[in-house]
Amino acid sequence: MKNLDKKGFKLPYVDSFTYRELMRLGLQYDRQQKTYSAEGLDTAGIDSVLELLSRILHDKACFEQTKQVASKKAPVTQNCLVCAKKFPCEECRYYELCETRDLPLSCICGKCLEEGKALPVCK
Repeated sequence: MKNLDKKGFKLPYVDSFTYRELMRLGLQYDRQQKTYSAEGLDTAGIDSVLELLSRILHDKACFEQTKQVASKKAPVTQNCLVCAKKFPCEECRYYELCETRDLPLSCICGKCLEEGKALPVCK
């Protein structure tokens, strides 16, 4: 996942059609610094912009401020596979490395990780 700063971010070279599409969606381009900006972007078109940026970057894109707002609205809770306790995904020490973070899946809570509890093995 690529976290982009709304105030300024760089993109790889884009063709003229893609550039016009970025401008039509509301991004600004600073020719001197060669950066794009999404500060003036309205919330209605943000999904279209993120979809196009994801295609350009070949990775899921999100704006840092957008991600924070989304996590405040609905914190994702996980179910611990060992003790069945519910816990917020953001509490995990592997949160930044996790490829499935913020998805409603099962995981192992921090307490079970610290205590070294293992999953029951089927025989």
